[in-house]
Amino acid sequence: MSYSAVPLDIGQHRDSLFTLWATNTYDPKANPGAMDRFSWLYEGPDDKSRTWIGVETTRNCVVGACSVFRSDRRVRGRSLKAGVINLFMIDSKHRTGAAALAIQRALTGGCHEAGFDLVVIKLSEHRVPVFIRAGYRRVGVVRKWIKWLNAENITDGESRLPSCRHEVVSTADSRFTRLWESAMDLGCIVAEKTAEYLNWRYSGFRDNYRYHCLVRKDDEQLLGYVVYHRMNEGTIVADILCEHIAGPIVDELLRGFADALRREGCAWISLAYLGHPSFENSLRSAGFEVRKSKKDRPLLAYASASLPSEILSGLFDSSEWFFIGDQTTLLLATSVWKGSELAASRG
Repeated sequence: MSYSAVPLDIGQHRDSLFTLWATNTYDPKANPGAMDRFSWLYEGPDDKSRTWIGVETTRNCVVGACSVFRSDRRVRGRSLKAGVINLFMIDSKHRTGAAALAIQRALTGGCHEAGFDLVVIKLSEHRVPVFIRAGYRRVGVVRKWIKWLNAENITDGESRLPSCRHEVVSTADSRFTRLWESAMDLGCIVAEKTAEYLNWRYSGFRDNYRYHCLVRKDDEQLLGYVVYHRMNEGTIVADILCEHIAGPIVDELLRGFADALRREGCAWISLAYLGHPSFENSLRSAGFEVRKSKKDRPLLAYASASLPSEILSGLFDSSEWFFIGDQTTLLLATSVWKGSELAASRG
């Protein structure tokens, strides 16, 4: 069989995408949570998300899709137009590699025109060869870290830094943009985190993402935050930002975050990370430990050859990154999606 790939035309491809979702993930027609994400991914502005459709040319039928959402990066003092592959589906009858390769070659061939000079993906090891053939390179391995929360160690919630307090909010405001402007050149490759971007990426879905914030009392300045969502017994960290990746502010943010969840009855916190070892030291200091897991995922990147050599050289050095792995996650955990389906059926 031969395959090609074309940019998404939602009017033409909507029904085929519904079928791909229903057979590979969740059925948007039956699951309101999935429909939220379906609409967000395919029906939003082109500058936020782009999708390529895989076609089996003999029958002219859709056999796959790959989507990239906007997540610009700050690299060595320069802003880079970047995207994250967040959903890549191939029909089970066409998983020989040729269909996947056609889609990825179309993506890498058209990503600059689509507004991306860098595209990254976190994926399982068995899918790596296709992406390497399409021009991607390994950055490193995103490792799982976990902190077990002991109910016997519940604290009163007071900050260990007397000048600071903790709070939880559901949307990002102007303080988040000011923190990003202070932290954008923290010395690592870091994703854009303006308030506008954070609200587009995390707010308004059934995921119920929240922001645990560390705030200075005297002027209400935001010093750092953790983006997270709760599961049945635990918590998944989606993103983190502080002005520095190590030091007392990070330490207090992580410990205060854990204390707050412990008081809620949460049993564990999971965080996936690749990057500068200073933050790994902060995680260890806060009681996180590396969890050896078959679910550790390689991070691959495709970079435009037109980028300056000093930028390209840093992109494939894992120690230059600050990458929280669940920022790539688009779909909820199965247990949460099932709850969404159950609520819909009762409605």
